[in-house]
Amino acid sequence: MGPTVSCHKRAVAREGQAGVTLIELMAALVILVVGILGLLSLTITSIQANLQNDLRNTAVRMTSQVAEALLAQAIDNVVSGSLAPYDGTNAALLPSYQVYPNPVQTVRGVSQTYAGTWNVTTTSADLKQVTIVHLAPTFARRPSP
Repeated sequence: MGPTVSCHKRAVAREGQAGVTLIELMAALVILVVGILGLLSLTITSIQANLQNDLRNTAVRMTSQVAEALLAQAIDNVVSGSLAPYDGTNAALLPSYQVYPNPVQTVRGVSQTYAGTWNVTTTSADLKQVTIVHLAPTFARRPSP
């Protein structure tokens, strides 16, 4: 008598059981995977944006350092030039090339070479206009789909 009662109880439990079907489970997994892939894409984009900002901030800092070095010189010594080569042979970096920033900077543990140039235009006998350009290196981005 014991076995018939337990079989009857199992049959009753199956009729009232409310479970998840395999199709519902697969649909939930697809939705979860799509959400995780979206978050992964967002994370990669934010990492790239942060790196570009670090490169840009370094270029801005270098531009400021060049401007300070040029302002510290006598007006007659200010001439057009660039940071390369970064040694005592570059006439634009004299009298002391070491006050200028080195064009090779380390950003997030990786050496990056920046192109830094400035153009001096004489506007009057005692006034010169200096245009400083620093180009931050960029990393190649994958094209958007």
